Amino acid sequence: MEERAGGYHSLLVADIGSARTKVILVELVEGRYRFVARGTAPTTVGPKGVVPGLLQGLVELEKATGRRLSSQGRLISPRDELGAGVDAFVACTSLPGPLRVVVIGASGDYSLKEAVRAVGNIPAAVLEWTAPDGGREAGRPRRWTGSRYAASLEDPQARLSAFAPEALVLAGGVDGSTGTGLLALAKAMSRDPGFPSGLPVIYAGDRSRRQQIAQALGPGFAFHAAGNVLPQLGIPNGQYLAAALGETYRDRKLPELPGFGPVTQWASAPVESTTEALGRGWRFLAQRYGQRVLGLDVGHRQITVGLAQAGAYRCLVTQRRTAEGKDAGSAWLSMELSTLMRGMDLPGSVDLICLSGGEISSLPYQAAALMALDAAAPVGLVQLALDVDSMLPQLGALASLSPLAAGQVMETDALLKLGTAIGVGGRARAGSTALKVEVQFEGQPGLSLSIPLANWKGCRWWPVSEHK
Repeated sequence: MEERAGGYHSLLVADIGSARTKVILVELVEGRYRFVARGTAPTTVGPKGVVPGLLQGLVELEKATGRRLSSQGRLISPRDELGAGVDAFVACTSLPGPLRVVVIGASGDYSLKEAVRAVGNIPAAVLEWTAPDGGREAGRPRRWTGSRYAASLEDPQARLSAFAPEALVLAGGVDGSTGTGLLALAKAMSRDPGFPSGLPVIYAGDRSRRQQIAQALGPGFAFHAAGNVLPQLGIPNGQYLAAALGETYRDRKLPELPGFGPVTQWASAPVESTTEALGRGWRFLAQRYGQRVLGLDVGHRQITVGLAQAGAYRCLVTQRRTAEGKDAGSAWLSMELSTLMRGMDLPGSVDLICLSGGEISSLPYQAAALMALDAAAPVGLVQLALDVDSMLPQLGALASLSPLAAGQVMETDALLKLGTAIGVGGRARAGSTALKVEVQFEGQPGLSLSIPLANWKGCRWWPVSEHK
């Protein structure tokens, strides 16, 4: 196999989370890559950063496999002549906090919405989102125009720089437009002494004005041009801004990971965010099976919802709220997820709902399935799968180095099929038939059910394994 010839016989993958550090060992077994073992340990953030927690995870792997993976506080890579260590190591992390972003759109009713949606693809905190025209929607934040900004420069607390952003987004204006609102703002921003030198500014607006915007900002900012989020009215195009923000997150936030230096030295590929790795895993499933995949991931601190289909992908990342007592269970998770998904304009029907994250995988299987169905409210036939060992982000990270290894493990070892659900919508008279179901089994009698509306209690289960 090509990858064996390249030296990838044994691979180690780490996911450094906010609460736990998880490591898995993947090896070539009889011609196919398989999941071998996993180790977990509390994430550490002390003087040595995340390294002690990562090494403790390796100790757990060593106990499970009987192999030596580390020596004198370091990962053994590549493998030595005695077979100790691994051929390659990759890692992802969700430990760094969200990127602090200020978003300015050319129009509050069009480009601003698309820009804010693109920011949702990364772990980010939108500090202010505004436009020169203010927009017409209720609750729109205050307007920021060039003249208003210029007038605010005398008051440090009134400037945009007072939000202490780590990145600025200027977006919108259809290609070839005549609006000058963003240009006036850029000129005023160049005179704001509160912005640190080299602050990233991502411009995702009218492409004909890129040079003007860059010149107006001056040399004090790190200017990056991305594709217009709204090249034509009614045609959103936020993927290029999302990609540029992903690069900014990697450059600005991942180096904040305590112990980042040793981890990057050990790694055979760039360390990436868990969000990015997770999205790559969902996209693989959508491409491999030609399905529309809805991914729901709930970690200790962060929720990610993603939709992957036919070469397209979008996601929304948010920091978790907290619940206490008896409410901090599947019902609370369902509420958090449904609130998040309402802002994504998700389709009513999907083919696969893929559940992952420590907060979901710790639930009983039936509770996890019910939580997902309650939150997503799908219509039609949908399959449910659970990432029991929370491997999907790690396999997504592995795919950046070895797509073959990641794909084979994902297909055979990562996902547990929870079952197939039928989502019913619409109206009917009480007592009428709500649903007819016929299931055929190989070598067994079939199952035929007719469910009247009066008996519908929200959800009913039929364990196929118990049908004889």
